[in-house]
Amino acid sequence: MSRAIKAGASAFFLLVCLSAVPTGPLSAEAGIEIGLSYGIGARNDNRFTRGIENFRSSISPLVINQTSLSSGLSRADSGEFWFRGEFADNHWVGLSIGQFVLPSVAMTEFRSDGLLTKARWSFTVPYFLVNYRYAAPLDFLRLRRYGWWWEWGASFGFVPSARWRLSGATLSTAQYANYDIDQQGRTGNMARLDLGLRRWIGDVVFLSFAAGLSYAHIGYWEGEVNNSSGAFYYLRNGSLIPLTSSNILLASSVVAEPTLGTSQAGLIRERADMVVSSLELRLSTGFRF
Repeated sequence: MSRAIKAGASAFFLLVCLSAVPTGPLSAEAGIEIGLSYGIGARNDNRFTRGIENFRSSISPLVINQTSLSSGLSRADSGEFWFRGEFADNHWVGLSIGQFVLPSVAMTEFRSDGLLTKARWSFTVPYFLVNYRYAAPLDFLRLRRYGWWWEWGASFGFVPSARWRLSGATLSTAQYANYDIDQQGRTGNMARLDLGLRRWIGDVVFLSFAAGLSYAHIGYWEGEVNNSSGAFYYLRNGSLIPLTSSNILLASSVVAEPTLGTSQAGLIRERADMVVSSLELRLSTGFRF
């Protein structure tokens, strides 16, 4: 969170410095804008992040584990390309194509049965948004004379092909085995609200700085778990666990595994989904034609 605040403060300082640059009148004929944006996000804690922090690789309630991460999941940056057209005075609609820049996380899991799992998590979460924006000159304290505008926007769209990889190895005194999970998320939805300031540099170039909230929900994951068909599940204690098809059959049976007995049937809560919710400081550069 502190890095996000520092980066946002630096961007705001840059915009303040640019206020001293002379600016000319804007063209009344301009009606198309294109640009690039990068958002520094502080990720909100939720069931998915807590599930990763309590990850376990064994379905057995008799196995005690301890999971540690190299870094937290507090960041959720994003980068995108956007373009929009003016359909009425100061009112714009357009499209954004972007991707969340989520941290790669190294994980170590110690188990009471002597197994050690070391792996790295990585996520690919692209998105596609339809957005509306209102942008108008800022008359407060005559800032309009220096090229300052204010703007707000709302966006809604979908996450078409999120991917979740976990690769590493499981170790013990007697064995070494690769640990590889490749999951594809179902198509999800995304929404965003933001409010900010825009500073024109000349007639066609501008920078903008905005604060906002982004929210994305991705449906159930499915794919491979160690070369077998499998998926992620939430346990009743909030842990996140990958299970193959054979594990699921075992978990739903009260007679196939005498050691676990009837307690096994009550461990799984539901299939795992994913939420990315973040407060963002967003810096954009754009061009108007």
